[in-house]
Amino acid sequence: MPSPPPPPRLSVALLALAACGGAPDPVVIAVQNAGTTPFLDLVAPWSGRATCEDGYSNNLCTADAERALARALADASPTIVSLQEMWHDPWCDDPGRDPAWDAPPFACATRGSQVARVLPAGLHHACAPGYPDNCLAWDPARFTPDLDTAGPDHGLSLTDLTSTCAGPGRVATLSGTFDGDPTTLAVVHLNAGPFGPDQTCRADQLVALDAAIADSPDARWIVAGDFNLDLDTGPGPDRAAVDAMRADHGLRRVPDDGDTSRLLPGDLDAVLVRDVDDAARCTVRFVDDGAVDPVQYDHALLVCGPDAE
Repeated sequence: MPSPPPPPRLSVALLALAACGGAPDPVVIAVQNAGTTPFLDLVAPWSGRATCEDGYSNNLCTADAERALARALADASPTIVSLQEMWHDPWCDDPGRDPAWDAPPFACATRGSQVARVLPAGLHHACAPGYPDNCLAWDPARFTPDLDTAGPDHGLSLTDLTSTCAGPGRVATLSGTFDGDPTTLAVVHLNAGPFGPDQTCRADQLVALDAAIADSPDARWIVAGDFNLDLDTGPGPDRAAVDAMRADHGLRRVPDDGDTSRLLPGDLDAVLVRDVDDAARCTVRFVDDGAVDPVQYDHALLVCGPDAE
């Protein structure tokens, strides 16, 4: 007779909770590309956009925008957060900066970790050494990273993935255990652009991520960020690469309820998971709508969970 199938995998933590009648809280995943663009002048003109571009490379650049994101993340109570286009505080010390760039309301007027300023209390975080505006954050009661640092600020300790078309860190990972099970988190900010070389570059970055997932066949995966392509529409080598990665490794896209770009059609930001069943759907909202005048975010916040609101 054939052997019976193995029982569903349960972590030690889940077995203990089941024994005492409890269950872990649902996983809530938040994703925000926090950057801006001068093209938002098409929505609401603002003289500060030149400073955000020249002084902050269009990363998260003002205190008002920081506070709007902090409020939205506090409301979401996320377990895992993927952030792109954050401002890395040491860049405030770059030689030749215009002093006006470092005055209020801009980010360098307040020194210290911008990531820490926007995160809910209690979350730990780390960023990519090759691309420090790519960051991950997590609830340390649920996720234990394979790091020697104490936290909550784990510095530039993510593992950069490399590709042939761009520097390291556009995709970066962090391995550890989530509720006792081996789990890898990945923050994604693929190269932008609609043309053939842009698509080829994104495909190369996705191939690097595919190889990393292949090296961890038994781990849960949470892959979240700005893919700079809609994962479900359009031809191209980048779309082919993401389709192959999803098929080969059992990744499931968590569906959302709208476009994530303020200026471009399509879902550029997304969450892919493996063995994370309670991430059922994502809601889309622009955190600065009604909170920052003029608007500064060109990407929406995704909040993904069983009851995301």
